[in-house]
Amino acid sequence: MERLNDNKAGMAGIDKEHIQRIIDENTSPEFVAHAQKRQERVDAKIERFKKILQNLSSEKIAETEAEMDIVGDELEKERDLSRYAVHVDMDAFFAAVEMRDDPSLRDIPMAVGSDSMLSTSNYVARRYGVRAAMPGFIAKKLCPALKIVIPSFGKYRKASLEVRKIFREYDPYFSMGSLDEAYMDLTDCLQKRLQDGKMEY
Repeated sequence: MERLNDNKAGMAGIDKEHIQRIIDENTSPEFVAHAQKRQERVDAKIERFKKILQNLSSEKIAETEAEMDIVGDELEKERDLSRYAVHVDMDAFFAAVEMRDDPSLRDIPMAVGSDSMLSTSNYVARRYGVRAAMPGFIAKKLCPALKIVIPSFGKYRKASLEVRKIFREYDPYFSMGSLDEAYMDLTDCLQKRLQDGKMEY
């Protein structure tokens, strides 16, 4: 059984039980069997670790904890808190690009993907429990009015390039994790703004 993951912006207050019931009703027995086998492997691994833990003496546990304290202290000495690092993840990026180009999609439940799998969904669709990594056919059961837009990766790459120009203003050496994800060091930018007295944005 595939459990609903509602750890996503825009999904607060959804009816989890109703959504889970629809997911369960539309999940194939083969998928359920596969998920059960996967969970059984995880459970078996947990049990193995529990047995190892039970066989450890209190002296061995104390010795290991002391060793880890030393490792922790050494790592703490190496930590550099003088830099300001930021991770940027643009939520519903593909959907945002589609809504930018077609404003009629802004106020209706929409997702990007196919009946097989969704890449993302807008906030209207998330109110129905529709989210990324969900098969589109199940999403349509949750929200019959859902509009699924076929992905247009060339368009998303172009939008990502536009955003990169903005990132470069803050950190010329930023790195992208994906089309909608970036890692930046803002230290130099912040220091310059402090010196110039320009911290309003």
